[in-house]
Amino acid sequence: MGDRRNRPLRVLLGASVLANTGDGVLRTGLLLVVAHLTGSVNASLLVMAVSTVPWLLFGIPAGLLADRAGRKGLMVAADGARALLILGIGAAAWAGALSLPLLLALAFLVGTAETVFNTSSETVLPTVVPAAELARANGQLATTVRVTGQFVAPALAGWLTALAAPVTFLAAGAGYLGSMLRLTALPPGTGRVPGPERAERGGAEGGGAGRSGVWDGPVFLLRNRVVRVITLAGVLTTLANTSFLALFVVYATSGPLHLGDAGYGVLLSSVGVGTAIGSLTAHRAERRFGSAPVLCATRLGWGLVFTAPVFLHGPALFAAMTVGSGLGGMWGVLTVTIRQRLTPPRIRGAVGGAYRAAIMSAMPAGAAVGLLLQRLLGTPGTFLLFGAGMVVLAVPVWRAVTAEQPGAEQPGTDRPGAEQPRVERPGPEGPERPEVERPEVERAGRHPRTRRRAARSGQ
Repeated sequence: MGDRRNRPLRVLLGASVLANTGDGVLRTGLLLVVAHLTGSVNASLLVMAVSTVPWLLFGIPAGLLADRAGRKGLMVAADGARALLILGIGAAAWAGALSLPLLLALAFLVGTAETVFNTSSETVLPTVVPAAELARANGQLATTVRVTGQFVAPALAGWLTALAAPVTFLAAGAGYLGSMLRLTALPPGTGRVPGPERAERGGAEGGGAGRSGVWDGPVFLLRNRVVRVITLAGVLTTLANTSFLALFVVYATSGPLHLGDAGYGVLLSSVGVGTAIGSLTAHRAERRFGSAPVLCATRLGWGLVFTAPVFLHGPALFAAMTVGSGLGGMWGVLTVTIRQRLTPPRIRGAVGGAYRAAIMSAMPAGAAVGLLLQRLLGTPGTFLLFGAGMVVLAVPVWRAVTAEQPGAEQPGTDRPGAEQPRVERPGPEGPERPEVERPEVERAGRHPRTRRRAARSGQ
């Protein structure tokens, strides 16, 4: 298959496995270490909150950095920084010098490096994969996140932390270090903006009007109808999902479902399995049914996940939530693919950073919204409201995607060196709607000799 011949993609997938293993081990291990160190639930919640703050503060700047600097170098530097930070904390753990402020500082600094790494990696992928294969490649990357970061790594972190806290940090640091070394195998120049866009910038390292500005990402999110709608839907889904998880743990373990801790863990694992399968098969569904029907099906899928606990129990509940998460898991793959297709390469980092900052902003408010709705509607009523909201969201998603037809781009326009027929011309207030550029070499060929022959033949 093409993936086997695409060495840069294989490198990115391998680095993703290692980095997400480090992410998962650190995320779970850090919470366990904080719990053992302080015995306070509030301390664990504080660590979780601090780890999301960098996205709110640095999501947009990280996107600008990805557009202006070498993306491969940024990813290598971010992994190296995370490895050094975590290995340093591991040394402090060996010395018995761990403290809550030190762990909070670690969560913040690692989260800051994560903004740079994730934003840069999202902009690199379209430069090494043809446009027609973007959905498949994004699905493969999403699957590595699900399998390593959400299945393998948490279990490994629990075992390592029980063994010794320093070993947990050592394993997480080793994951980031391995990812850094793997990324050095990327060919030189990987992730650079393709030819015509680079010319607008005044060269690979040049400045000028072609550079992305601080408002280019947010402005593009607001002005492009498809990206605006999927961003809003993503924010509301994240808000609902965070609220759902905050309420569901009690509802499932000691509430009406009576699953207990073990049953709750198995149920969440089934949701994770469904999400991973959805991520891996999203490209096939898009090719067969089109973007709009599949995106609407993802809204129905999450609606099923949110409402199934109200009506179902036992195996039927497990099956319904697995199927629903399988449909819902396609959302992330297809929306990032659509953004990559529609966003001019020059501002992909800015748009990706703004999008992630918007999504992450919904997480801190999720638990508070869930508790408020629970007091007003009760837990079942809140779940039903979230499910109904997902169904309603399918309507604007369908209308926006079918109106713009984002899947209609010509394959290959994102390959390095390929012509970019759609070029965005920045206006005084930000990016304008992409215009169709008619390059000089159109119909006459790319080579000057071909143009001279065409001129002599009267074409």
